[in-house]
Amino acid sequence: MINRFTGIGNLTQEPQSKNISNGNFVVTFSIAINDKDTVTYIDAEVWGKKAEYCLPKLKKGKPVFIDGKLRYNSWKTRDNQSRSRVYCLVDNIRILNYEINSEQNTQAKAQPKPTSNTSQKKEETFIEEDEELYSSMNDIPF
Repeated sequence: MINRFTGIGNLTQEPQSKNISNGNFVVTFSIAINDKDTVTYIDAEVWGKKAEYCLPKLKKGKPVFIDGKLRYNSWKTRDNQSRSRVYCLVDNIRILNYEINSEQNTQAKAQPKPTSNTSQKKEETFIEEDEELYSSMNDIPF
């Protein structure tokens, strides 16, 4: 059987991070995936070096691409109620459209608006980047 989740959505809140007793580092967050009529919320966990790397870049509202395995976790609360959750254990994460730094943003705002040729060229570049993103994922089951 294949267990794979791939999705693009916006972070619903600021990510949470923890240092686990065995020295591991974990970042947890939730994304909202918008369809025409519905919104699907997916919890996610990133572990280790990937978590340390992506934490400073993850901000509420930012679009992210995640790819990983679905996991199920169940437990009992202190008052003996059953709880459970399904989440994505992230193998690959890409922060999409994140801002560079304020100095570069200021320079970009000061530049004149692009002509239609420049705008079209930027769109082509974006499409090429997307194709590169999807061609690098070897584990997609379809």
